[in-house]
Amino acid sequence: MELVFIHGANSSSSSWNYAKLFFDGYPKTFIEFDSSVSFQKNLEQQEEQLANKKSIFFIAHSMGGVYAYYLQALLSNVKGGVTLAAPYGGSSISSILKLFFPGNVLWVDSCVSSPVIRGLQKLTMHPNWHQVVCTTTHTSYTLEPNDGLITKYSQMRLEGVNYIDVVDNHSEVLQNDHVIKIIQDIINNTK
Repeated sequence: MELVFIHGANSSSSSWNYAKLFFDGYPKTFIEFDSSVSFQKNLEQQEEQLANKKSIFFIAHSMGGVYAYYLQALLSNVKGGVTLAAPYGGSSISSILKLFFPGNVLWVDSCVSSPVIRGLQKLTMHPNWHQVVCTTTHTSYTLEPNDGLITKYSQMRLEGVNYIDVVDNHSEVLQNDHVIKIIQDIINNTK
């Protein structure tokens, strides 16, 4: 089984420099995407990159988790996945920012009402799908509990996902030893 890591928006595979050290013995693919390119175009490139892999397991952060969720519905070689702080219900801050920056595809694609986010509800979910939900930080742009960027409600928007609460913020979850252990345990229980 090959591990497929997908970073969050406006980031790179360097996000995984710490976590990747704990997954020896598994082949790894690091998916890169450009946040200034439409979600659909990035998704098509990712699907093409992964289509010929024998079996894959996703580990994805934030917007990368949205890509992973779409990919698990499109590909037949998926064994499961763990997403970290993925905005399955969209980003309320993106909903505001797109009004001021209507040409920014990231704000348009990640806002609460976007076709990308609404489309998640229509996808068939892999039975071995997990989301690490972060809520330790609370920013003032929303009254809802959040991880400093994404609300808890958004992180828990999809039905049927195995949700795992952790005390961490949106960025530092990538370097949380407890989260790495959670991911290792899920992978070890994946057949």
